[in-house]
Amino acid sequence: MKKFSYILIFSLFIVTFSFAETIKFGVSSVISAGNTVYLYERLNEYISKKLGQNVEFVSKKNYSEMNELIENAEVDIASVCSGAIAFLKDDSYVLLAIPVVNGKSKYQSYFIVKKDFEYKDLKSLKGKTIAFTDKLSFSGTLYPLYFFKNNDIDIEKYFSNIYFTGNHDKSIYLVSKGVVDIAPVDSLIYEHEKIVSPEVINNTKVIFKSPDFPIPPIIASKKINVRLLNRIKSILINMDKDEKGRKILRQLNIDRFEDGLGYDYSDVIKISREVENYKIINTK
Repeated sequence: MKKFSYILIFSLFIVTFSFAETIKFGVSSVISAGNTVYLYERLNEYISKKLGQNVEFVSKKNYSEMNELIENAEVDIASVCSGAIAFLKDDSYVLLAIPVVNGKSKYQSYFIVKKDFEYKDLKSLKGKTIAFTDKLSFSGTLYPLYFFKNNDIDIEKYFSNIYFTGNHDKSIYLVSKGVVDIAPVDSLIYEHEKIVSPEVINNTKVIFKSPDFPIPPIIASKKINVRLLNRIKSILINMDKDEKGRKILRQLNIDRFEDGLGYDYSDVIKISREVENYKIINTK
């Protein structure tokens, strides 16, 4: 009996210890790093308080670095760009939660130019400068490459200079200031910037909108404890049911989170992989 008690106590200790470990929440900088930290640290604190254990915020400047952390199980959950999913190993992640923004779980790639830019058709862009975001960004790079490819445009010959800014708000700013002529950006970021930086947005205009695609999700490492995964999922999809959660969601410009089960990113993955071998040399 005593031996059984020792085994039971030891087992309970192991279980308690495993759940007391720090959870690592990874976020790629779809916007400038400072803004990313500000917007997501409150979400991080919220999850930590609800779980009753420490959640460490891990920010990376690009999607490739975050993908590496996910595949090596160095983060437990992560907010990622939908395009980055195409380059993750299928057995390394599961869809955890999907943001709903303005009643939709879809987003687009917007091609933007300065407000006074005289645009008639694609020929108006020939010889101009273009700024992509991250090389694994779906709305900021991968879909635009697919679009240009399907319109028989060799971007290295078509544009005078090609830049990579790293994030969407920087691309928007550079267009507004006339530093670059055109930039494809995340529609969610663009619409949010209308609220927080109207003076920047008012100096730009959208000349093209892509079809709708599934919104960038929050994913989880497949190596995470299933019970813990379900607890985190429950916290996220119930955030809109308490005042503190709703306040954080408003700051993130999100209505609510939905269960990631059943969401289909196959079109995003197909398009992303179709252009994955496109090597852009003419860049600055």
